Amino acid sequence: MTPEEMREMIANMLKVQSELQQSQLKHEAEIKDLSDATERITDSMDRITDSIENMREIVRGSLEGINDLREIIADSNRRIDRQISNLVGYSLTAETERLSLEERMRILERRLDRLEKKD
Repeated sequence: MTPEEMREMIANMLKVQSELQQSQLKHEAEIKDLSDATERITDSMDRITDSIENMREIVRGSLEGINDLREIIADSNRRIDRQISNLVGYSLTAETERLSLEERMRILERRLDRLEKKD
């Protein structure tokens, strides 16, 4: 091998080595970018997980509130039903009393009529 061929071979080897180093640096930069992106995604996922858990807590609280409201409404409906029953009962009682008063008035009117006829 001539010195010129050796220099050319060494130059080619250095060129290949330089290209390999540049390629390696490029890949290291890409790996670093991917690593950074992965870390950002992991942080985002952690925040999303926390948000989901907070939303679950809010939903649980809302459901408890809804159940409490249902109980309050059910109690209120029962009270209203009792009040309506009482009012119906009072109405029926008042009707009965009114009828007995009318009957009494008729009896008194008949007695009065009889007394007036006797005079």
